[in-house]
Order: sequence, then structure tokens, then C-alpha cells
Amino acid sequence: MDILIIDDDPLILHAYNRYLSHRKHTVFHAENGRVALELLRINPEINKVVIDAYMPEMDAFRFLKHIQDGQLYTGTHPDVYFITAWDNNHILERLKQENINQGNIKHIFKKPVDLEALHAALQGNA
Repeated sequence: MDILIIDDDPLILHAYNRYLSHRKHTVFHAENGRVALELLRINPEINKVVIDAYMPEMDAFRFLKHIQDGQLYTGTHPDVYFITAWDNNHILERLKQENINQGNIKHIFKKPVDLEALHAALQGNA
């Protein structure tokens, strides 16, 4: 499984990368949505995205909007797993406000994230 982790916190990136790499996954990481779009473009095999909802430069909502609208990325739409300090209703409301298709959003995790639960969800077991 090829997974892209998007978070502006280097400690989170390191922890997720280490945990998932030890489980034999190929892990890419980006500090914001703009860098992530470029990684998706040059690595079309990425099929899962774990993304922090709020980040500087390009947050998860703008990232998803770009994917949906084909503005900066025209490849296949990966499955998306949100990471947030906010409650699920806030995220779902924001997705509606931004008119973002929720079809590829597989799970919303509240911080702090249980890495075993994240791994299970990525494997389709949650």
C-alpha cells in the first residue's frame, strides 16, 4: 500500500512514517497540500492519503478541492483519512460549505490518533 501523510508537524510525520513503514507500507510525506499535490502527480501509485485538516499554505479542504476540480492534479482520486482536533460534525460541515465531494473520505480521526486504528482503517478493517 502506498500512503501519503500530509501534516505540518514534523513529529507527527515522523511518527506516522515510522509506524506505517514498519508495517511494510511505502510512505510519502508532505508538510502541506501544495507539496502533496506535486507528490501525487509524480507518484500516481499513491492510493491512500492521511491528512491533517488545518495546515498553513494549503489545508486539507483546498487540497481536496484541487483534486476534485482537477486544477493542480488530474490523476485518480485516492482514499482520504482526515486527522483533526475538531469534531466530525465540524469537518463534515466544512466539506459541505466548500462543496467537496465526500465519496473518497473514508474516515475522520480525532487527535490524538490511535495508530493501530489508523492502520486498520487504511487496510479497510475499520
